[in-house]
Amino acid sequence: MCGCTAALQTDGDPLTYKVVQNNSLASAMMLGLADDSTAFIMDKVEGNPDATNSGKPTWSSLVNLTDFSVRGMDAVTNPFCAAGATLGNGSYIVVGGNKAVGYGGATPTGEDTGPNAPYNDQDGRRVVRILEPNTNPGKMTWIDSYNSANQMDSDRWYPGIEGLADGSVVIIGGATSGGYINRNYPNVDPAYSTTTANPPAGQWGQGGSNPSFEFWPPTGKPSPAVSKFMVNTSGLNMYPHTFLMPSGKIFMQANYSTILWDPIENIEEGLPDMPGQIIRVYPASAATAMLPLTPANNYTPTILFCGGATATDKQWGDFGGPNVNMYEHSANTECHSITPENADGSTASNVDYVAEGDLPEGRSMGQFIHLPDGTMVIVNGAEKGTAGYGNTTWNMVKDLNNNTVNLEGMAQNPTYRPVLYDPSQPSKQRLSWDGFGNASVARLYHSSAILIPDGSVLVAGSNPHNDVTTNVPVKTASKYQGFNTSYVLEQWYPRYYFEKRPPVQNIPKAIKYGGNTFNVTVPASFMGNGANDLANKTQIYVIRPGFSTHAYNFGQRSLELDHSYEVLDSGDVNYIVNPMPTNQNIFVPGPALFFVTVNGVPSIGKMVMIGGENQGLVPMTIKSGKTPSALPAAVNNPKFNAKVKSSVASSGQANKSHNSLSGGAIAGIVVGVVGAILIGLLALLLFLRHRRRSQGSSKYAALSHNRSAQGRTPNPAPTQNQGVGAMPWAHQTNDSFNQDPTFDESRMGMMHSNESRASMMDPLSSADPKGRDSFASLPVEQTRSNVNLAPVRDANSHYSDALAMTDMSHGVPDSRRTSNHGPVLHPSIPQNHHTYNTNGQPFGASHMTPSASHSSHLAGPREMPTPSNLQQHLTLSSNDAGGIRRVQ
Repeated sequence: MCGCTAALQTDGDPLTYKVVQNNSLASAMMLGLADDSTAFIMDKVEGNPDATNSGKPTWSSLVNLTDFSVRGMDAVTNPFCAAGATLGNGSYIVVGGNKAVGYGGATPTGEDTGPNAPYNDQDGRRVVRILEPNTNPGKMTWIDSYNSANQMDSDRWYPGIEGLADGSVVIIGGATSGGYINRNYPNVDPAYSTTTANPPAGQWGQGGSNPSFEFWPPTGKPSPAVSKFMVNTSGLNMYPHTFLMPSGKIFMQANYSTILWDPIENIEEGLPDMPGQIIRVYPASAATAMLPLTPANNYTPTILFCGGATATDKQWGDFGGPNVNMYEHSANTECHSITPENADGSTASNVDYVAEGDLPEGRSMGQFIHLPDGTMVIVNGAEKGTAGYGNTTWNMVKDLNNNTVNLEGMAQNPTYRPVLYDPSQPSKQRLSWDGFGNASVARLYHSSAILIPDGSVLVAGSNPHNDVTTNVPVKTASKYQGFNTSYVLEQWYPRYYFEKRPPVQNIPKAIKYGGNTFNVTVPASFMGNGANDLANKTQIYVIRPGFSTHAYNFGQRSLELDHSYEVLDSGDVNYIVNPMPTNQNIFVPGPALFFVTVNGVPSIGKMVMIGGENQGLVPMTIKSGKTPSALPAAVNNPKFNAKVKSSVASSGQANKSHNSLSGGAIAGIVVGVVGAILIGLLALLLFLRHRRRSQGSSKYAALSHNRSAQGRTPNPAPTQNQGVGAMPWAHQTNDSFNQDPTFDESRMGMMHSNESRASMMDPLSSADPKGRDSFASLPVEQTRSNVNLAPVRDANSHYSDALAMTDMSHGVPDSRRTSNHGPVLHPSIPQNHHTYNTNGQPFGASHMTPSASHSSHLAGPREMPTPSNLQQHLTLSSNDAGGIRRVQ
């Protein structure tokens, strides 16, 4: 791991955002923490305007957290809507994705496996990409290979993933071809999403859904099998929410159902349904996380959900899109928690969901981020609509020049203001938001966020479009807004951020499960005369930030280590810290950030390995030490008895919008209101008198902050994406803007997948037997495989109706087809620069030109290598970079 340290910012205000980089090179659909000073970004394959050294558009980049400079890095396959996790040996993996794509997400001419022009990408649906730790972040590269021995057993798009105690992962469900939700409608085949009620069993790629699960690496594990839960939750089960429990079972939630699942035995135990049948998984995308595990709660797991959406079964629609105008569909405000197991792994008695209060506004696509003071913050999201994109009647609008514009996204009213959840507060008083500043960028579909070592939250991404789109008009002739692809990185600063941080000495490189205690020290220079008080107000956390995508941080977890302390005569405080709990299921092995938080102010996080250093091959066997003995009593020192007030304002109790009032209070309010009216009338008379005297005075515009009863935040002025070439939006003049913006069944043909048009909408072909059976009857002339996708090579970007998606209505009768389509954007020749500083200005320039089309194509259906990855282990040549951890 890098020995670098993330630098603290010195200018800014607590509870606000700051733009720290205008050009992330790739829009951050996925975001993870690679080491102490480096974050990585992954995007789908699309026309990001800056190229890597290979000449391909950048779809992965690294962010230097010391100065927020960015460098592009090459990738090979398409990670569109993949999942990710850390392995127990410190490697990051990103699993699944989409076919090779071209402009606008369309299938390139020829094979859909690639590599093909214009992007020279390859099919990523079975790929397991690996990012190895390296002491030199500049040498980090993706091990990313199509059809390798390390691939998954079957195609997966939007899968779930959960880390296990042996350092491996289980990968669950997903789609084979993508879509708004994971089913046909009517849903005659809830397992595979074919058009027959009795499909053959065990053929994962025969329809649009993949109901199976598999282990990776598969060594010593059961073979892939059907998950009954994936079948029972058909449709609303992409990116299922999963959390490993103390028993080794997995808590899993999808649709409005909940289970405990033993992945080894494939046995499910039903739990109560989500209250109100609220949908929390994608595309409703509620903020979801496990609460911090602490000695006070005996490391008992509680899962929290906030927001999401509700709709009828018909309104949710199918692969092609929803059957309702999502712009007019409010997100849910409710928060609920559930405690599925006790700390010892036994099933909790009377398990049920518990109401936790309401958000200030409905929110979809919000995500929880653990902070090192024991709280959790929700960032990103929208008040109306859901995740996803597509071209529909209700998101097709007119711009201010009467041109037709396809907004594509499925959401409106971004939620710019964070919400804090404090589990230490009384029940239903844990949510707060007053005094929080707004983000300057709308973070909608394909946004991301993670905790970084300085204790701030890095927020990135947002791209509710098929391909890069940077000049959709924010203001339109309708009430709906347009939102562009964003490359802007922001930091959100918690309350403690600008306080003096405790310097921590003797942080271990690894923390084992059970065994002996270890010591860390905070010096007298920080503790001062109040060392006794401050030592007593200390928490020690390990936090895994997780892999962030689609409003969910896979593997995110926070655990407080039990400790005692001794205040020395020198004024230094020596903390005696227990190791990790002996139950490895509580916090699985791998990298995590270590924080010492004194009086609410955390140290700079340091990456440590949970379970031990240099664990080697995965899966692994880690022997836990003995249960630690009782910690010694805390030892204060009479020389340092000063009391210290908190330098960080408390989050306090939640904002209350629906409190009940006594009769006396109501009477008092009435008197106050009457008095206020009289004062207001007097003020109005004085104002009118003054106005007559000042008709010639200067006029000043007032900024109006309109708030709803629920405290909706005002929209900030939109920011332009710097360093990104503008691309024109779709211009169509043959459609009526004046249609009622409700779902119009006759226009269903306009709707398409929220993901790549190619992968979801292409018909079956002899070269690729996978896909929805309903595609098979479509005539060949109506497929995109016949569209000439030769790029336009003018100096500027171009939109071409001829290259627009010629058929966005696969699977519907010809009588319901339309000629009105969304944009296919032709990026200009890649830019000369690929590395940007914090101001979005290029440095280290080198001229790059697009690489030539690959001369060979992979033909025929995709096959497993022989022997398949079920028998193969990861092998790397001797030429691979040093420090690589090989995966068994």
